[in-house]
Amino acid sequence: MDWIISQLRTYPELAIFLTLSLGFLIGKIKIGMFSLGTVTSVLLVGVLVGQLNIPITGPLKSVFSLLFLFAIGYKVGPQFFRGLKKNGLPQVLFAAIMCIFCLIVP
Repeated sequence: MDWIISQLRTYPELAIFLTLSLGFLIGKIKIGMFSLGTVTSVLLVGVLVGQLNIPITGPLKSVFSLLFLFAIGYKVGPQFFRGLKKNGLPQVLFAAIMCIFCLIVP
């Protein structure tokens, strides 16, 4: 076990890909009607792997953070614009009123 942890600390890329692969495998498991799903299981495995104190360097951390943001935006983007099309105007007006109110009150 110590050898695996030392290898993951030496090569943090392996820790990231191990987290993704284990998360996807666990996310596919169904117990009756219950399933964690891939996103939740990857996040939970990431928390567990994070307990091993594996240092992730700056460029690697930035690249995977941007990939995560891209994937979330790619998945949620169409729903966001569809929701904005339905009831976006009241939310924009509320945001504008709140900004003006916060500028005037102080």
